[in-house]
Amino acid sequence: MKENIKINLLNILALMSLFVIILLAYFTWGWADDFSNSNVLREKTPLQFAINIFNNWDGRGLTQGLILGIFLKYLPFQVINMIWAISFVGSAFLIGEILSLEIPSLKNNKILRTAIIAVALWVGFIPHISETVYWSTGGYYIFAGALGLVWTYEFIKFQKNKSNFNFKKNFPFLLLLFFLSIVIGMLTHNLSTGLLALGAALLFSTYLKEQTGKLSFWMNSTATMGVFVGLLIISFAPGNFIRSKAGAHSFSNDPIYLISSIREGLNYYLNLSNFLILFGLFSTVLLIYLAYYKSRELKKVFNIELKSKITLQLDKTVWANLFFRLKFLIAALGTLIPFIAVPDFRNPRTSIYFMIFLLIFIFSFLIQFISNRFLVLKSDSLSNKRISFFFFLPTVGFLILFLSLIYSHINQTRFILKQVDARKTLLQKESSKGRDIIVEPIVGTIPFSIRFNDVSPDPDYWINYNVAKYYNLKSIKLKSE
Repeated sequence: MKENIKINLLNILALMSLFVIILLAYFTWGWADDFSNSNVLREKTPLQFAINIFNNWDGRGLTQGLILGIFLKYLPFQVINMIWAISFVGSAFLIGEILSLEIPSLKNNKILRTAIIAVALWVGFIPHISETVYWSTGGYYIFAGALGLVWTYEFIKFQKNKSNFNFKKNFPFLLLLFFLSIVIGMLTHNLSTGLLALGAALLFSTYLKEQTGKLSFWMNSTATMGVFVGLLIISFAPGNFIRSKAGAHSFSNDPIYLISSIREGLNYYLNLSNFLILFGLFSTVLLIYLAYYKSRELKKVFNIELKSKITLQLDKTVWANLFFRLKFLIAALGTLIPFIAVPDFRNPRTSIYFMIFLLIFIFSFLIQFISNRFLVLKSDSLSNKRISFFFFLPTVGFLILFLSLIYSHINQTRFILKQVDARKTLLQKESSKGRDIIVEPIVGTIPFSIRFNDVSPDPDYWINYNVAKYYNLKSIKLKSE
């Protein structure tokens, strides 16, 4: 099979994979908080909605509430979920762009690169994808993650700027960068602390290289400081203290308890990341092929002879390079910092940023580790043809298996969605008639990618109350068996 035919086939499968990730969002529906928030937004503007959350519940409300408020007030649930799904694909693309800054050969074939990363990320997100991607209220987490990845890309890109700092010339840009960074820092706590850890690692690396007079150092300093200010704003919001007094979150000053909380948080996140690590390792091999398939450099991957001598001289340059190489792992660990202040803050949704930074670290560290440092080219390496098929067939299988999984999900959700749409039609028909409505249970298995908290037989249950209010009903309850 000719090389261009193989690549075209892979690109077709890649486009199909990216398309079905977004398409799956069409087979979703609103539930729980979607109705509750929509009811509030009937009486408030998105800005009022955001300020109310900021003052009475959570500092994130100023950004999260404003974005969600605009979307929930003016867009159907399915359209919102498609925006989140596009943000998910965009995140995979941005991860590829971040990797290409350090591994230039990965700039080739962005479609296939994005698909490989997106599939690994999608499977890795299985423990919470129903809450962080395909849910109108919770999908904000992946949207914020995509914005955070834009900033991560800029952080890394700043390092490549070798210009000297000129206050008069560079101050307007740095001022704009500072205020934009404040907004990024206000997106959500775990993401902000991860970005702060990333910024700190890069700044320390630059300091050790004695390049503090370069524009890159000042750009990273400004962006990091902006994120820090944004984090302070959402951390000291009035709503956080009200929420704490209400018992929603507990604070502790006990050092032993805090250390234990960090350890438990890391274990919790790692347990959620099992699929991500497994598929991340497999995808790393595919990305190595994608980066080097046109070059004889690929052959060195197959040489099992390691360099026999590794030297480490613990000078500033070594430490600077170490911090730069481990920056994404440091960022992943940085997402655990909120547990110091709020030990019970962890949940599947907050793990998303740990998982994203961890996946970037796996890709970046291993690709460079394997292809550049330890393995050497030998004249008796495998032929190009054999190498090509060795990676081509697993990549095809990887994407086809994923497409099969999504196809199965779509079939399952279509069956459920028909029942949900039938119920929706009934509730719209009964709207404003002042009746007590009894609905049939939804029959069938809800796929793990779609979460659905249904109404209960108790008409006073909070979900029942909000669904009834959303459709202008007197009450609604689930038919008892």
